[in-house]
Amino acid sequence: MIKLLDILAEIEQNRLTPQERKTVDDLLFSLEEDQGAFLQKVGEYFKKGLLTAGVISALLASPNISKADKLAIGDITKGGTPTTTTTGARTTTDVDGILGSVTSKYQIPGSFNISSKKDTTDTGVKGNEYLSTKFMTKDEMSQWNAFINWLKANKYSGSLRMDNIDYSRGVLAQYRKINPNFYITLDNYTEKVEAVQKTLRDYKQSLIDMIKKGDKSVNIGTTSPDEIMPGILITGKDRK
Repeated sequence: MIKLLDILAEIEQNRLTPQERKTVDDLLFSLEEDQGAFLQKVGEYFKKGLLTAGVISALLASPNISKADKLAIGDITKGGTPTTTTTGARTTTDVDGILGSVTSKYQIPGSFNISSKKDTTDTGVKGNEYLSTKFMTKDEMSQWNAFINWLKANKYSGSLRMDNIDYSRGVLAQYRKINPNFYITLDNYTEKVEAVQKTLRDYKQSLIDMIKKGDKSVNIGTTSPDEIMPGILITGKDRK
């Protein structure tokens, strides 16, 4: 199968003009050099009008490009304007609507902070049973947790490549192919991911507040705010 893909890729390469071949070579080189740079460069070439049909065909035929990256390429070229990307490692994340290396690590946990039965819901996460539904519905929490399980099983969870929004959207598109009714779509991506991030921050803040009050029901192995859900930032703008 790999040999067939190599042959197809070689055929596509032979059909390219010198400029197209130069573009493809540069993109493939960036893929090898830096995990986050490839899709960013695809977006830049798209804006310059250099992603011709021949270049796109050659990229899609390449066995060196992952399925998620190929889906992201399709997303960039169909969208009219490439989506903003972030590159490089990051150890924290704001409420920025990007399903990055931090957000992709966390399921929606339960909460020890039960204000009322009406405002809380069972998330199906063993250990903690309740969580406020301020930003997400019970069904969305359940679907998100299943999504994170899939990300973990497929080695996407926590990957630095997820910090590139085009890559993470490609991963989402891949998941939606097998789960077409998933509540997060390419259209509501930013809004729904922000809701997840706000929910995670709310939960972290609740734990910190309870620890400060000396609540003995919080048993998470640490009392240090920096060690509670690492990477999840709590700032003034996040608490709206």
